[in-house]
Amino acid sequence: MKRKSDNYNDTRSTKPKETVVVVNDRAKTLFKKFTTVAAQTDRLTRMCHGDLNVCVSIGMFAKRINRFIDKIRSFSHIERCDKTNLSGDNGQIYRLTSRLFNLKATTILKSLQEALPMFDTMPDNLVYEYIVGSRINSFTRTPNTVLTLGLWKYRTEETYETLLSRPSGPIEVELLNDAFVKIPIVTPDVVRDSCNYPSTYALELMYVANSLTLRKMLATRSIHHAHFMSFYLRSTLFQVYAFLRMYQNVFTHRDLNLTNVMLTYIPGHYFKFRYDTINGIIEFDSVYLVKIIDYGRSYVSGVTEEMHDMLCREKQCDPRCGATKGYNTMNIKRNKSKDLRLLLDLNDSFGYMLFDDTLNNGLRILSYNESEENTESNYPDSIRNVNDAFDFLFNATTTCKKRKMSVSEKLHGTFYINTESNDDFRYTLETE
Repeated sequence: MKRKSDNYNDTRSTKPKETVVVVNDRAKTLFKKFTTVAAQTDRLTRMCHGDLNVCVSIGMFAKRINRFIDKIRSFSHIERCDKTNLSGDNGQIYRLTSRLFNLKATTILKSLQEALPMFDTMPDNLVYEYIVGSRINSFTRTPNTVLTLGLWKYRTEETYETLLSRPSGPIEVELLNDAFVKIPIVTPDVVRDSCNYPSTYALELMYVANSLTLRKMLATRSIHHAHFMSFYLRSTLFQVYAFLRMYQNVFTHRDLNLTNVMLTYIPGHYFKFRYDTINGIIEFDSVYLVKIIDYGRSYVSGVTEEMHDMLCREKQCDPRCGATKGYNTMNIKRNKSKDLRLLLDLNDSFGYMLFDDTLNNGLRILSYNESEENTESNYPDSIRNVNDAFDFLFNATTTCKKRKMSVSEKLHGTFYINTESNDDFRYTLETE
């Protein structure tokens, strides 16, 4: 496909209508006017309807919320902790509900399963996922990532074993307070300790409210599934590959499958999307906003190389630079073709039920090589990298039939995303 210059930056106005409140403009003055924790909390409570996760899920105030949480963050604010039934062979998942004044926030704390590794390999090391996730927090040109909040360590192996032995269900908050200490910064000492005791660390992430995985949506037989397949699957994939194209030079997920793509929504509402791209402007409505999750195997330029060099310098991380300590899946090379795995997973798992000729035609020309990067674009003859996937899905989404929203579904707001500039995305909240 013929492309405009890489330096292209369309200056056409994306100014919203006068009936729309620009949330990001509010965010600029939010913490200047309200300096006390109580005042900030009250302001966020009103803007987020009492639930911080509502704002976070759609990217409202993301940077400021992260700083706000870090300012007040301690387990002393937790009013409930639940060990979820998602805990399994690879680790434990805790859901933490915190409350400050009238503002509620829910986070996820995940840790690995084995206290002391008995095998040659371990699950992905959470210290690396924390470092990568912290860098991904700055990927604010689109709303498609999840906030990484903090790194914690079990105080003793005994506290780890105590929590490990507990069944799914409520956990005493006092036990949680006694179990963990926060790691403010990753130092060489932390890296060495993560090689000696990789499973004694826990990663805290912002909980994605009202969400399900793309795999679960495709596997569910319901009216929602029928609507999704007919009206939203193409635009969902477009959101994924627009993000990957925008960050292709600095980021490769490396484990992108149907389980690592979350669909978040606000009940009774839908979103408008407006992308200003190298191929032109594309607009569509969707009930779902995509969140890409699980960065434990991701490549981030500069961060991954630095971490790899640090591991190779530490004797505690032998052999092979932490390969047996949970760092074996870390790859220090970018790969613009690797993340086509999502389309391969879609075809292998659900290709038989895709009654969509456009998508089926695209999947037929998918050229996926797990180990080699194809930097040269070849669409429409084949799909060899994220640029090809973006071009294909741009065309597919443009021609997708539109669903007429019911009277009970209200517009929540509009995302404005410019794929050819370094500007942050804008979200405008529809006024009542």
